[in-house]
Amino acid sequence: SLFAQTRLPDEILIGDDSPDGATKQAIDAVAPECPKHCRLDYRRNPERLGFLQNFLSLAKRAQGDLIFFCDQDDVWLPEKIAILTNDLEKHPDFDVSICDSAFCDSNLIPTGASLFARMKNPEMDILQINSHHAHPIILSNVYFINGHNICMRRRALPIFLAIPPDFTYHDIWITHAFSMIEKIRLVHQILTYYRIHQTNTSGIPKSFSIFKRGFEIFQKSRGADFQEELQRYLACRKTVLSVVPLKEIPKESINFLHKKVAFCKWRFRLHSISLFCRIFCFNRDTINHYRKYTMNWKYSLLRDLFSLN
Repeated sequence: SLFAQTRLPDEILIGDDSPDGATKQAIDAVAPECPKHCRLDYRRNPERLGFLQNFLSLAKRAQGDLIFFCDQDDVWLPEKIAILTNDLEKHPDFDVSICDSAFCDSNLIPTGASLFARMKNPEMDILQINSHHAHPIILSNVYFINGHNICMRRRALPIFLAIPPDFTYHDIWITHAFSMIEKIRLVHQILTYYRIHQTNTSGIPKSFSIFKRGFEIFQKSRGADFQEELQRYLACRKTVLSVVPLKEIPKESINFLHKKVAFCKWRFRLHSISLFCRIFCFNRDTINHYRKYTMNWKYSLLRDLFSLN
């Protein structure tokens, strides 16, 4: 699908992190079909890096003005490069452009779901994000962005490569960091097929069980989860401020992140309170905080209210 783009890539960089030679064999098989002007750069990592460091290593090697992320699960529709490139050319003050992706099964048959459909209010949220009000929306809906639907300017590499150890995934780091400085745009078009199968590094559950969801509400809380989430927000704030001058970061983003961190701390403390006393900690304001700062606010609220300590 990379070779079939209406605007062909100038270079395709491949970092082979696999334990065997299957990737090399696959690349050798398709290399003769690579367009003449496209540089196909295959390298096998001397030691296994893991997917995050592999992506960072590839980004460092990139020579083009725009960087697209790709892996074995996604298939690009023919106009993906052209549309996202054109979007950033039209909006020079943005560093990241993101398209929608359709979920497909292992045979590339669409399931009817898409990444942008995970947003609370897609039409309104996209309008807000593209009007430099991305940070509050994206920080509460982080899972509608994946690496394969991202196009990033090469000039943004200093921020991208500054990813702190608290972030396991490069796409979640891009989501946090570039929304904080309001440099993210969304293109409301499905330009990628996202293949979901049994060996994805990340994916979505294939079924939803109301009984399983209910059982999760009453499970013992894991304070470490809240601690990890809190550390990510603190690391994001610290790292971005170390790379980007404070005057270039919207005050709205800083204020929102402060409030999000305070809310995470409140949730963390809540789970040390007796189950029977927790109900007295909730009022209209706290419910509004769940609506504003969590992705699935009803489930999050019930989980915090009824989980067993």
